[in-house]
Amino acid sequence: METLIDALIRNIPTLIVFVVVSYILNRRRYLKDRFADYTFDNIKLKEIVDTIDEDEEDIGIEVILQMTNLTRTKNTHVFEISGMYKNKLVGIQIEILSKIQAGFIKNGVKIKSLGTISDNFVEALSDLFKIPVSKCIMTKEMNLTIYSLNSKKVNLNRKEICSLKLFFEKEYRYAELYLGINTYTNEIAFREKDLEYRDVLLKILTN
Repeated sequence: METLIDALIRNIPTLIVFVVVSYILNRRRYLKDRFADYTFDNIKLKEIVDTIDEDEEDIGIEVILQMTNLTRTKNTHVFEISGMYKNKLVGIQIEILSKIQAGFIKNGVKIKSLGTISDNFVEALSDLFKIPVSKCIMTKEMNLTIYSLNSKKVNLNRKEICSLKLFFEKEYRYAELYLGINTYTNEIAFREKDLEYRDVLLKILTN
């Protein structure tokens, strides 16, 4: 007569197959959910800047855009961010490393044009900076070195408020901007590091 232990031993191969198949199916489901596109619902796009006080203009302008779409890759978060400026839709795509260590990281951020709304973004910056640009056509793609300004490691897979410094470099041109990421409010902000970078920044963004 077969004992319980004998039955278990006899069915070990079946149990192993069941466990392996279950793991594979759950893993596929996890990866599908993790890397699926995510669209932020019920978004009412706001103006990208508040009213600028002329007496405080030398501090620098902060431009705030809202997250409208998110795609997760293996190592990055790809955000589409948008806002309004003088009744025009503006926006760009920004790809950021999901986990950011302290110090300098080459190619830590990639900025890409989304076409017309990105050209509108450049036009908005030109207007805000009071620097005319001959052609407001945004560069298709830029890879930027970053420096983390945070006291701990950044992990965009969880709720974060963090700050980075962006380094724009092209040939002999060089400019810096601050980048703020807030996944509680679903906003990404760009703030000027130095007003002297305005002209160079516009040239890098359009060439």
